[in-house]
Amino acid sequence: MLRNSIKRSDYESTPHLAWNAFIDLISDIREGMTPLQIDAGIIFLYESEVQNGGHLQYFDNHGSKRARLTAGSLGRLGAFCQQQILVNALELWDSVPRPQIKTAEEYSEIATVSDFHRFDHAYHQCGPSIQEHLEHLLMNHFEEFIELI
Repeated sequence: MLRNSIKRSDYESTPHLAWNAFIDLISDIREGMTPLQIDAGIIFLYESEVQNGGHLQYFDNHGSKRARLTAGSLGRLGAFCQQQILVNALELWDSVPRPQIKTAEEYSEIATVSDFHRFDHAYHQCGPSIQEHLEHLLMNHFEEFIELI
């Protein structure tokens, strides 16, 4: 099991260091991670992509296979609102063949006529947010992510 270490005294004086160490750990999925750590990483990647460029960007960068894995991870985390949105967006994505978007101009052109913005809007209406789900995960499984030394 991989964990990030924080000095106990540093954590006690600056508790947000745990969040930073958590994000540092899950932002790079690698061998030796536990299933819970992998789920957190998959969900963090999804959150990052949707916040940056929406579901269209997420699918263009990661495709259907990753989206199916992410939907499972969201369900295990209890993020059922976001899970349903992803499943619905995946259905739309898979409904027609999609060429890889090659330029920012191409992305903008496709984004303006695509129907993915409705999933982005719904995603932002979900509560609790993915960040709140991840914060809860860290609080309830602290020792799986962080080692106080």
